[in-house]
Amino acid sequence: MKDREETRERVHVTQTSRRGGVGEVTLSGIPEDLLEKVEGTTFGQYWMTIKDGKLVFSPTREPLPDPVADEEMLPFWRRYDERPGHLQEMLFDLERQIGSPSFIVSSLCGYHYTPEDYRRNAELLMSYGFVCMRSQRGADGKYWEQWHLSGAWAAKGELKETIEAWRRTGDKNRDLAKQTKDEIRKIISFLCRNVSFGSLDVVVQRAAMILDD
Repeated sequence: MKDREETRERVHVTQTSRRGGVGEVTLSGIPEDLLEKVEGTTFGQYWMTIKDGKLVFSPTREPLPDPVADEEMLPFWRRYDERPGHLQEMLFDLERQIGSPSFIVSSLCGYHYTPEDYRRNAELLMSYGFVCMRSQRGADGKYWEQWHLSGAWAAKGELKETIEAWRRTGDKNRDLAKQTKDEIRKIISFLCRNVSFGSLDVVVQRAAMILDD
């Protein structure tokens, strides 16, 4: 656990009582760069106290491992290759795109979040082959998440069945680029009909490391 952090600036505490047993406490003089931490206390990210007029924060959670220092991740990465490698970049051109792009769903439920709707939509995405990715918590105690499908080849369940059925009945005379474009539209249409979300990104590889033989 990290040591507590004490601010230099003094804050002012104003306590107001009202009739009917209702009151309020106001903190003023909080530095702008600490507003996120104050907000984070409401999400359980910090314990906050006032000592000699100064805010004192103590984290409530153990910090997540640094990606560089987390050696438990090492076996999952590719082994070192002595062959020289360099990045190759290509401009986005859907007409020439022949591989399946990845799909990223953000803001699950959009403006209509409820615990029940989130659970239902999350279960649907998992059944379709999507994987949930979440960021580390920020100073305000919040995090963001995205749902990732690596490509049509990673689809599962009803989404996979829909893609396979479309491929069986599709026009066999279309060129590969046209087939890919139509397949992307089919997947987007399926997800928009069945899942509630804020945004859907279709991501095409723009640059990648290649090895010289």
